[in-house]
Amino acid sequence: MKGSYVLSGAAMLVAALAATVAGQQAKDAGPPSPVDAIHKLVHAGSYEDMAAKADSLPLDDPSWKNLFDVLVEAAEQRKDYSYLKRKAQEVLLRGRDSETRAIAAFALGIGDWRSGQVSEAVAAFSEAIRIRPGSELAFNAEGNIHEIKDLGVGQPTPHFVAQTTSRLRKK
Repeated sequence: MKGSYVLSGAAMLVAALAATVAGQQAKDAGPPSPVDAIHKLVHAGSYEDMAAKADSLPLDDPSWKNLFDVLVEAAEQRKDYSYLKRKAQEVLLRGRDSETRAIAAFALGIGDWRSGQVSEAVAAFSEAIRIRPGSELAFNAEGNIHEIKDLGVGQPTPHFVAQTTSRLRKK
């Protein structure tokens, strides 16, 4: 019995030490990044606050490189891609950094595609490829274009004829 009290006391000491260390690390980390702050707003369901905070960021802020993932997540949660598409278009047209512009074009492509605007999605993915050819993002954009054009839901299946081992033809 005495051993279990020692063990639980040690466990409480370790838990208290871990909480102290975690608290100190959080204090040393400084304020959350704009991306983290906006991501928390998305998870809280505060989409208007999310949009206001994102709108306050300058278009040349490096946070945009990571923020589009959060905006895609918010759009998927709401089933509304209008804000994502508007911000992506704005950063694409007025941003200066090529990587950020390519990410914006890719995000615009996702928003268009999920909104059912496939020709606009292909154009946006093509723009991402044009801005950053040879990049991983361009490779992913090429894959999305292939999926839209060649594997898209609702497209007619190609006509084929199969031949069995006994030479019967099946259509």
